[in-house]
Amino acid sequence: MGRPTGHARRAVGAWPTPDSIADRLVSALDEAAERETDPERKGWLRKTAAYLGSAGRDLAVEIGASAINRQMGM
Repeated sequence: MGRPTGHARRAVGAWPTPDSIADRLVSALDEAAERETDPERKGWLRKTAAYLGSAGRDLAVEIGASAINRQMGM
């Protein structure tokens, strides 16, 4: 048996969406800030996560859409 197709993954809700990728990006930035020891970098990571999670949400979703399009070869 092979890997699930994109159609099958979309049908069961397992296909990434631009919104879910944006959420993962914000989460990854938050996690990186937690691990960062340099206060300047920690602050930058937190501010970036906060921006992409609120006012910059459209940008984060656009980044997610670009990532999906690359995966699909578009």
